[in-house]
Amino acid sequence: MVYAANPAARAQGLHQGMAVSTAQARSPGISLHPATPDDDRAALHRLAQWCARTLCPLVAPAPPDGLLLDITGTDHLFGGEPAMLAHIASRFASAGIHLRAAIAPTVGAAHALARFAALNFICVSPAGLADALAPLPVAALRLPAASLDILAQLGFAHIGPLGQTARAPLARRLGAALLTRLDQAYGRIAEPINPLPDIAAPLVHKNFADPVLAPAAIAHALHALLAQLLALLTAQGLGATALTLTCTRSDATSQILPIGISSATTSTTHLSRLLRACITNIAPEPGIDRITLHAATQVLVRPASPSLLAPDTHTHTDLADLIDIVANRVKNAKIFRTLPTASDIPERAARNASPLARITTTWPPNLPRPTRLLSPPHPIDVLAALPDQPPAQFIWCRQRHRIIRADGPERIFGEWWINACETHAVRDYFQVEDQTGQRFWLFRRGDGTNHQTGDLSWYLHGFFA
Repeated sequence: MVYAANPAARAQGLHQGMAVSTAQARSPGISLHPATPDDDRAALHRLAQWCARTLCPLVAPAPPDGLLLDITGTDHLFGGEPAMLAHIASRFASAGIHLRAAIAPTVGAAHALARFAALNFICVSPAGLADALAPLPVAALRLPAASLDILAQLGFAHIGPLGQTARAPLARRLGAALLTRLDQAYGRIAEPINPLPDIAAPLVHKNFADPVLAPAAIAHALHALLAQLLALLTAQGLGATALTLTCTRSDATSQILPIGISSATTSTTHLSRLLRACITNIAPEPGIDRITLHAATQVLVRPASPSLLAPDTHTHTDLADLIDIVANRVKNAKIFRTLPTASDIPERAARNASPLARITTTWPPNLPRPTRLLSPPHPIDVLAALPDQPPAQFIWCRQRHRIIRADGPERIFGEWWINACETHAVRDYFQVEDQTGQRFWLFRRGDGTNHQTGDLSWYLHGFFA
C-alpha cells in the first residue's frame, strides 16, 4: 500500500492507501521507497521538541503528521496570533517542510481546519468558530471509518448540518463518540493535550579527590566543564541563555552563582570570560569538593537535524557580550531599553524591555511628544475658558506661568478595553510656551461639556526641549 505520496505523485492521481501495483500501473516511472514509520515518529518528536523550545512550552505530537501547540499566553511574544502563525509558516517554509496550520479556540477545531480548510493558514476567533467549522467535511471530526460510512448513508456531508441535528437520534445510531467529537470541536467540553515532558537541562560536574582552594585549580576545572557542557549543547543544537555555577564545599554547604546571558550562545571565548569573572566571587573555604555547571535555560540556535529545521538567523553580537559582562559584574543591574507600545495613552506608550529586544512598533511621527514625561502627571491650577480654549496661565510648584503661545487641543480617548472606568474618559492635550520660553505639555480631564468624560482638572504631563 502507498503509505505517503509527495506533491508530484499526488498530481498524477496517486494517494495514500492506494495499492502499489495500481500506482505503478498508473505511473510506471514512479520511485518507490520502503515506508519507515518509526523514523517518521522520531522526526515528528524532534520537531515537537523544537516547537517546545522556540514557540511555546506545551506541545504534543499528533501522529502521523501533526503537532498540537497550546499557545495560550505566548502569542503576544510574536505580535499576536496572526503574526505568530506567519512566523511559524516562514520558519517551516525555509526548512522545506510543507505546512498547513490553524489557530482556533479548541483542539478539535484546530485539527479540522488545519487539514480540511480551503486555506493553508487560518486563524479563527471564538466568535467565528461555528461559521468556520460549518463547511468542513464530517471526516474532519476524527471519527472512525464505520461512523463516516453511516453518516454518508444518512446524507451528512458537512459539520454544519450535523451540528444542528437532534442529538438523541445521532447517539442511538452512532454512539456517544460522535457527540463527544462535536462537543470538543465547538468547545462545549474540554480536550486537554498531553504535552512533551520537560527536557532535562544539560548539566556537568567534577568531583575533587581533595578539597581545592586555589583560584587556578578552580579556573582549570571550569575550563574543562565548559568544554563538556558546550559539547552537550552543540550536539542538541542549543545555545545557553543562563548558566548556574554551584560549588559544594567540604562542610556540605553550597554556593550558587547564577550567570545571566542576554543572547543565546555557544561561544567558548565569551562564556569563558564570564566564568573567569565569577571566580573572584567564589568563597572556597574550607575547600571545594564538587563543581557543577548547569545550562539553566537554553534555546535552539541551529537544528539538531539539518534536514528537519532551518538554521536560526539569530547571531551573537558584540553588544550582547558587553551586556553580559556588565550585568554579571554589577549584580541586579537594571539594563534595559525603552520600546514603543501600541497605545494612545502617553504613560502606556513605552515599556522597558531587554536591551536586545526587537522593535515591533513605532511611535506616530505626526504627533509631537515631550522629551521628558512625568509619571504620574502633576496636578496644576489653570485659568482657561471652556470648552476647548488653551490655558491663559497655570501655577505649578508655586510658580505662575503666563502662556504666550499654545497649540491644541489633541484629544485622546480612554482605552475602555483595558479599564472599564475609561469608557467615557477624555483628555485634551495642549502644547504651551510661557513668557520665559519654556514649553510644557498640559492636559485637561474631560471634553469641557460632558461631566462623564472627566472632572475638568488640569495636569502637567511633560516638558519639551
